Amino acid sequence: MPNTVSISDKLAERLEAAAGSFNRTPDSVVSEALQAWLDREDRRMRETIEAIEDAAAGNVVSHEAVSAWIDSWDTDHELPCPGSPQQ
Repeated sequence: MPNTVSISDKLAERLEAAAGSFNRTPDSVVSEALQAWLDREDRRMRETIEAIEDAAAGNVVSHEAVSAWIDSWDTDHELPCPGSPQQ
């Protein structure tokens, strides 16, 4: 049984045109786009959780260290990029 989704007529027209220009079906274009979006959102969620866990574990760079680094840009004594204390 096929799945359906409702989209505006304007979006459907754009989809038809885009799919046709690549000699593809609208279904294949939508399927590929949806898979790419879901993969990106899964990765974003994993990375967000990892970042929260890192911060909770104290794996952070202080505001002062980042500010000092930025302030040193374009000077004769540019500082290296600050790393986390546990790196």
